Amino acid sequence: MPKEKRHPFMTPVEIVRIIASAIGIKASNKQLDTFAFKYDQPYTLASSLFKESVIAPLSKFINKDFTKKLETKFESMMREYIELVNSTPMDGVTRADTEVILTRWILDTVAVEFNLFMGKVIEGPNYLTRNNLHPNGITQAFDWLSSNVEWWDSFLKFIPKEKRHRFKHWKSNDELPKLSNITNIPDYLPNSEVEGHEWEKIKVVLLAARFIDNLQHNYADIYPEKLVNVAVLNLMQVEQYIWHLKKKNQDWLKPLGEQGLEIDYIFYKKHDYRKLSDAERKQQSKTLIGELEVSTLKCSKFNMEYWLNWYRARWNALNGELEEANTHFKLTFEQALFFAGPSMPEIIKEALSIASSLKPTPDKTFIKRLKNSAILFGIDIPLHKEDKSQLEANRFDSVVEDWEIKLYEATFQKHFPSTLQFNVSSSTTSQRVGPLLGAFEQNIKLNYRSPNKKIEIGDSWQKEMPQIVYFSMMNQIETVSQLINKNVNVNALSDSNESALLFSILQMDVLDHGSSMDDSLFKLISSIRHREDVVNTKTSKKELLPLICAVDTGRQEVVAKVIEMGANVNFRGNTDKQSALFATLSRIGMIKRPDVSKELMKNHPLNDELLDTIRRHSNGLMGATLDEVKRNYEKQLQDPLFQKFTDSTHNLIVERVKEFMTLGNMREIAKLLIHAGADANARHKTGINGFTPLMLAAELDEVELFEVMIQHDGDPKLTSEHPETGRLLDCRYIAFAHQSNKVLRYLASQQKIA
Repeated sequence: MPKEKRHPFMTPVEIVRIIASAIGIKASNKQLDTFAFKYDQPYTLASSLFKESVIAPLSKFINKDFTKKLETKFESMMREYIELVNSTPMDGVTRADTEVILTRWILDTVAVEFNLFMGKVIEGPNYLTRNNLHPNGITQAFDWLSSNVEWWDSFLKFIPKEKRHRFKHWKSNDELPKLSNITNIPDYLPNSEVEGHEWEKIKVVLLAARFIDNLQHNYADIYPEKLVNVAVLNLMQVEQYIWHLKKKNQDWLKPLGEQGLEIDYIFYKKHDYRKLSDAERKQQSKTLIGELEVSTLKCSKFNMEYWLNWYRARWNALNGELEEANTHFKLTFEQALFFAGPSMPEIIKEALSIASSLKPTPDKTFIKRLKNSAILFGIDIPLHKEDKSQLEANRFDSVVEDWEIKLYEATFQKHFPSTLQFNVSSSTTSQRVGPLLGAFEQNIKLNYRSPNKKIEIGDSWQKEMPQIVYFSMMNQIETVSQLINKNVNVNALSDSNESALLFSILQMDVLDHGSSMDDSLFKLISSIRHREDVVNTKTSKKELLPLICAVDTGRQEVVAKVIEMGANVNFRGNTDKQSALFATLSRIGMIKRPDVSKELMKNHPLNDELLDTIRRHSNGLMGATLDEVKRNYEKQLQDPLFQKFTDSTHNLIVERVKEFMTLGNMREIAKLLIHAGADANARHKTGINGFTPLMLAAELDEVELFEVMIQHDGDPKLTSEHPETGRLLDCRYIAFAHQSNKVLRYLASQQKIA
């Protein structure tokens, strides 16, 4: 891409490319060149390329401890950078203005990470405060090695002459060492008795020196000739510099802003424009957009086309021209990425509402691109998909699910309400928002002649269900029996992937105070052979899985039957992605520690996972993206009535668990799952990252289950990470922290045996 067309902010992949090039390993991954200037990128791309092109080679050939710290630094660096991109509009700023300062920030950050590792981990040389005795980093490195590694000077004497000659070239600045040169240094002296960790320390000292010298070789426009006490640049200084640039361009930005504001007033019927007819609004806004185009072209070097196309897209949407609006939103999206700052989330949301509203088929390719960017910019989170290979990670159904498209479509009226449209008849049809309401039992009659017939239910919006699924949902046992006698297909699913089997289990759901707790329907449905894929099907939005719903009945015989029908005991379900074994242990915890459970529910952090759960269960009422859900939920939390309602709900859940579940039954369910192959080491994202069922058993002092899991390959030495301290926690530490004396005694006895 020509430099003048590059956006002011760099892409994450371009940042990876700069880091890899400065370290000397860019050539190992050609994708860095391919994707560096593609602003529309999968949200996982930069992270995966950093691991492939930087972390993998450095970890394999140089030093694993350093690469782990560098990877952690890169992740935090990207979070801070994306925050800057989100908060800073770059109107009036070009890549020529930002190239040097952004590159300097990137390289300074990596240089500091090298230096921190030198000082704190291996007590190596400080390359950022080099004195005049050392003309370059390599010379400083060799002097340090001579003073601090007792065998280094002897090593230099015994290696072949051509190798010593190469070192001389490095020290004289005639040649930068390649990564392969540094990697192969231990081979210069075969049969050496020097241990591997010693070589790792030496290699990272030389690699850091090579990095510093490369700054002087290839970034002379950014760094002085000699790096002596160079001030390290931070991201706050970058932000201040950008705002300084923007102030210099206010003379031409202000008139453009005033033109755009006038178009907004017409679009949204503000001030004096309220009196205009829709036809007048349509014509006047079109004329003003034409004038804005002329003004924008006068300042073409600032690449403000995104702003112009955004107004065009909105005009098309208000005029009912959704195909044209979608075309202009694509242009807006591509031009605004890493440019538009706080306007980017609104562009993405409006574009999603248009692309999802296209008839007869939504623009799925564009929707996937928009969702990827929504994740990258922090207004949404990725879907959790089990057993997906890297090649499948960017498939449409791994990024967007069908229920999300319906949710995005439902936001059309929010962004482009009928009252603002130039032609009200162009409005889209009723949207799938909020609860499904309707007088179901009175309106739906059984069709005996077509037992597999699908029916549409609901008045507020329409949902399609096979008859067998609908009447199972309504717990009409006699009707379901009649359908079975007519050889109905019990494997049929609703348009939300609900099955008759699932609804028969939900009739016994302990956590739902509206359930009948009657197992008659389940006995009837489960007596018919089902396909295994149906038994293992999750619902599309709430991700209800039959096996985990069976656990929530508290009935061992129900869980056993679902396993017998072909349930995979390691599939995850519910929006918190629990395994059946983890869910079982969680219910045991609720029975043993009801007050703790209430407190955990009440004080659950408002994290992405909880927000996603609220979004899925509120069906659009709380918003379509996580930032909207968070904003609306935080408002509700200020309402005392809402607080009372949630407290009552938590109390009701705990009381029903105590009433309908017993420790004995839940322990037998856990054993049943373990013997069926449930993974005791399956990691879960709870309050502590990477928590396993075995760790939860240790916390709850469930020594019998703990022992059974150990016998079935449970690993007590696995660690999870405390989210605040970063401390690694194993089963012994967890048991000690929760005073789980039975588990501690068991672990001690196993240690004696070993």
